[in-house]
Amino acid sequence: MIQILRTDSENPDFIKLIKLLDEYLAEKDGNDHSGYQLIPNYGQYAEIENSVCLEKDMIHIF
Repeated sequence: MIQILRTDSENPDFIKLIKLLDEYLAEKDGNDHSGYQLIPNYGQYAEIENSVCLEKDMIHIF
């Protein structure tokens, strides 16, 4: 039977899951997910407490 648990980012099982996901993505995609920087929430996300906004510097190769 499936059990549904409402949680937040402080839950130890959630933290373990995110670490496993990060490891999986690093193994699968290499550095494709690197280079992002945390920025202040903006626009429609500004008032959402659990929102996370990121930016990535784009490198032009031409």
